Amino acid sequence: MLDPKWYVIAAAVAAVALLANFDLTFGLIAAGLLALILLAWVALSLWLAPESGEPDSERGALEERFRRLSATRRLAQTKELTAKGGSDAG
Repeated sequence: MLDPKWYVIAAAVAAVALLANFDLTFGLIAAGLLALILLAWVALSLWLAPESGEPDSERGALEERFRRLSATRRLAQTKELTAKGGSDAG
C-alpha cells in the first residue's frame, strides 16, 4: 500500500498546478511556499536523524532489547531442561 503522505504530496502539487494555471503569480507563491515547507522538512529530518549505529526509533531499540532477552531466556530454559535430563517438573 502507498503511504498516505504521498497522497498529501500529490494533492499539494496538484493544487500548485491548478493555481499556476489560474494565475501565474499565485502559482509561483504557492510553489515557493511548498518549496519552503520541503526545505524545512529536509532540514528537520537531517537534524533529528539518528547517528550511525543508533536505532531508528525508541520502539526499535525496545524491540531489539526484548528480542535479545527472549533469546537469552529460551537458551537458559534449554540448558535447564538439558541439565535435568529432559524431565519437565513444571
